Amino acid sequence: FELIVNSNPRLDAYDPETGQLLWHADDQCRVPVPMPVSANGILYTSRGYNSGPFMAIRPGGKGDVTQTHMLCRVATGAPYVSSVLYYQDLLYMATEVGIVRCIDPKTGEAVWVERIGGNFSASPVGAEGKVYLLNEEGETVVLEAGRKCKVLARNALKEVCRASLAVARGQIFIRSDEHLYSIGS
Repeated sequence: FELIVNSNPRLDAYDPETGQLLWHADDQCRVPVPMPVSANGILYTSRGYNSGPFMAIRPGGKGDVTQTHMLCRVATGAPYVSSVLYYQDLLYMATEVGIVRCIDPKTGEAVWVERIGGNFSASPVGAEGKVYLLNEEGETVVLEAGRKCKVLARNALKEVCRASLAVARGQIFIRSDEHLYSIGS
């Protein structure tokens, strides 16, 4: 097992039992916020402020694995705060300036890029063939998951929302600055 930390100055992997640094990758990043996500044995993460880089990296190794384990690194376009979503073999990311990207995780290339609107601090969530994007203004944009950007719905709470929504047992849970909502059966 490895404990992965998106840290300053780099992406670090530790042995969770001993705390020993196992490997590290990438270069200076003074303000990493998002959590890395893992899918099919690959880590996906973004690394910084102001539409920074995102990458795919194979875990494992010793020392600096930037040159040996980095599968792709795209220099710009990633969100600053929200984590990426790996869902149905695609990566989704929503930025703090309302741009949503769908990425081919094998190449790092954009499948589509759309200005959806709103500021996103919450991470995208995937469920039942849909991608849910909750912006800070309290609007949930529901997309059909896939290789084309298709907006299915826009639902406004008209409250400030920064936390990622959660999906469980047929319900969507949304926490605003003022309330906790449960939507569904």
